[in-house]
Amino acid sequence: MRRHRATQQDKTPRELELEKITGKKALHWVADQNQKTLAIFQKTFQKFKKIIYSNEEETPDFSNIIFDGETLFQKTDQRWKKTTLEECNNGNMRWRTIRDIDSTPEPELQNISNRYVAEDWEYQGAIYSPDDKRAMAHFSFLHESTISVFREYDLETDTFIKGGFEIPPSQSEVLWKDNDSLLIITSIGKNSLNDAGRPRQLKLWQRGVSLRNARIIFEGEKTDRSLIFSDFYLKDKHFLAVIRYFSGKEKYFLIESNLSVSPFLLPPLAEVLGCFDDYIIVHLKQNWSACSRTFFKEGSIVAFKPSAMQAANYSLIFQPTDTCIFRELDLDSHSLIITLSNNVSDELYRVELINEKWILTRIPLPDKGSIKILKVKDHGSLISYENFITPPTLYCYNSVLHIASLLKLTPCVQQAIETKQFFAKSLDGTQIPFFVTHHKNTQYTGSNPTLLHGYGGFELSILPQYLSINHRKLWLEKGGVYVSANIRGGLEYGNQWHASVLKENRHKVFEDFIAIAEELIHKKITSPKFLGIRGASNGGLLVAAVFTMRPDLFNAVVCKSPVLNMLNYHTFFENSKEWIDEYGDPDDRRMQKILKKYSPYHNILAGQTYPEVLFMTSTNDNIVHPSHVRNMVNKMQALGHKVYYYETREGGHSMQDTYDAYIDSEALIFSFLQKQLMCNYETTRRPALSGQQPLGSNLANNPATLFSSSRRSKRKCSEETMAPSDKKLRMA
Repeated sequence: MRRHRATQQDKTPRELELEKITGKKALHWVADQNQKTLAIFQKTFQKFKKIIYSNEEETPDFSNIIFDGETLFQKTDQRWKKTTLEECNNGNMRWRTIRDIDSTPEPELQNISNRYVAEDWEYQGAIYSPDDKRAMAHFSFLHESTISVFREYDLETDTFIKGGFEIPPSQSEVLWKDNDSLLIITSIGKNSLNDAGRPRQLKLWQRGVSLRNARIIFEGEKTDRSLIFSDFYLKDKHFLAVIRYFSGKEKYFLIESNLSVSPFLLPPLAEVLGCFDDYIIVHLKQNWSACSRTFFKEGSIVAFKPSAMQAANYSLIFQPTDTCIFRELDLDSHSLIITLSNNVSDELYRVELINEKWILTRIPLPDKGSIKILKVKDHGSLISYENFITPPTLYCYNSVLHIASLLKLTPCVQQAIETKQFFAKSLDGTQIPFFVTHHKNTQYTGSNPTLLHGYGGFELSILPQYLSINHRKLWLEKGGVYVSANIRGGLEYGNQWHASVLKENRHKVFEDFIAIAEELIHKKITSPKFLGIRGASNGGLLVAAVFTMRPDLFNAVVCKSPVLNMLNYHTFFENSKEWIDEYGDPDDRRMQKILKKYSPYHNILAGQTYPEVLFMTSTNDNIVHPSHVRNMVNKMQALGHKVYYYETREGGHSMQDTYDAYIDSEALIFSFLQKQLMCNYETTRRPALSGQQPLGSNLANNPATLFSSSRRSKRKCSEETMAPSDKKLRMA
């Protein structure tokens, strides 16, 4: 492999200057750019900000729910709350707060560790004890997501337990073994880390014993990549599955209730989903073949009895098709239910074993939406459903009667708005789905302001999700059309939907997005004059690449926290090297040529007419270096192109780490989109109204104030879809 590493000598003095995140000259440049952008949009920005605040709503969040048959307990934001099933069914649902973590005195949270201040921690949820009377409250460190703190909490007295289980800042995962002991994988203790700096020991930690003296019951090798665990029940026996990841492989071990350990042979890259009756259910991540024969396809759900693990003794529950894939599974002592995605619309099925065959029966729920199964103990399951116009709505599935009943927890759907699904034919013939949401009276005349959103990478599926108040009030209710693109790069149709566009095939992602834009124009839903595109992170790369390839298709581009310099993307932050598996290695001369063909920074031309672009980033973005955007804007302006730039100090990679940062960025985005795509916009440079401080007014003369800190807001934001911060891409 021929390699060529880009060096500092390859960069201009201006590029190097703007790469200094907090350099004096760079900050003055940022302040000047912010002032120019904000002066143009000030009036509309203030108006839209008021609209967002005045229509503020709390979108239902159904994570971390416990249901005991009569009462629902839930952690939402920083709180534990409860309501009753009777109240839900009567339409008089009233959540009562039983513990407000956000109101916990800072000295109490400060006791987490003297090394950190309380505001550096964010509550992530809880792991409940077998009797549901206690929980391990989980806090994560905002500046390093792998660092966690756990503290034992009494759900009956609503207090942290003094002298209870307490895990100081560390890399840790916990499960309850019983009410007085925990199973823990942690970085705390002698020889606890592997060569990669991750925990490699599983310990039994009993009440009253020091964590450092906890008993080691399993140990991975020093050379392993990681160690994870999960628990399940098989014929009322409690098992723990421990998984060692090493050299691109994984190996399962079963730990029984008596803590005996035994290897657990599974097909390659198979994931244990749980146990039903005396069967173990697994999800195959690749074809399972032997003797040149494929037994089961990649993506299949199969079952087997531990005493008969040969392929011939596995039974098929579900096999994917070209349009239908497995999404999720849940089970209890009475039933097994499974969620399938059929052309990016979720469907729920009951699974029964009849005469040694697995039979799937669909459970009626609305179409064209996303379904999440929420785990419930011994009382069936709670099912969350949402789509673009329906907020998350809760159903209670009775596993004995096989009935899904609606719980009246959420406001009614947007009756005047509708969603349709269409398909566009990409350049290689692949059919690409997309959803179109607009007012029911919308006529396809080619003049509808339309916002097309996409991502296209890192296995992130863009599923139907309830649109934020910003999209509804500032776009749909003003006559706008919202389009969600299911281009390749995610997992909408399984692993191949992602694998087919890696590295040298990345151009197919852009071709998919362009095909959707052309189809919108062909159907006269919109026209180039009224078509805007929006993307963030990897989606920022997407919209930047397509507007340089096909500037004739668009009239507005919103490009947030993007990767733009594809020849140097791996040199800024350590985490960016992890993206090589997705994009390819810029130091490889062959890949360098491929990357340069679509690298937005390297394809801006003088004399070409481009749509107007709003570039946005955050100074404290530790995922994608802000110089990607700074240098792109500087280059385009030097070539005479009209662009807008906004850089905020707070907000992080998503530009929404605080609620105020989120509101500011959304109000600015829709101000720009209205100016470009909606005819009723009036450009203004008027000064701020008396008594109001205009957005960014403190930046004009003192760029240092851009970096003043304030306490981090803990209010929830309706997030724009971004990539997960997981194994591959730390792009939130």
